[in-house]
Amino acid sequence: MILSRGIATYIWVLSNRKKTELVGKVQLLNATGLWTAMRKSLGDKRREISDAQIKEIVDIYLGNHENGRVKVFDTTDFGYRKITVERPLRLNFQASEERLGRLHEQTAFVALAQSKKKMRLHKQRKLRLAVSSRKPS
Repeated sequence: MILSRGIATYIWVLSNRKKTELVGKVQLLNATGLWTAMRKSLGDKRREISDAQIKEIVDIYLGNHENGRVKVFDTTDFGYRKITVERPLRLNFQASEERLGRLHEQTAFVALAQSKKKMRLHKQRKLRLAVSSRKPS
């Protein structure tokens, strides 16, 4: 794994299978010293995490105990909020005669089929006719 940033890189490990003692907790692991120099740099990038260091990071993470590299905090220390993601509403669509009949009764659906421009012209014509019929001859 290559660290492709010139700044400190954070690795987030998200799981919904936490141990019971870590539910409602955030575990921070300091792995800033776990890297090796690359043989050939990639621009400004001169460090990478080897497979052995990845294994060491995972072992530290799975150890789940506070030490010099691991600190455990309550989620409330970070202003964490539980967010419920709602599933979209699943509707039953069916093109039966009965449902099409109900659709044609809806004024919003009927209005979709009518041109607003034609309706406006029709109203203007009616208005002109009404005005012209009132004029004295």
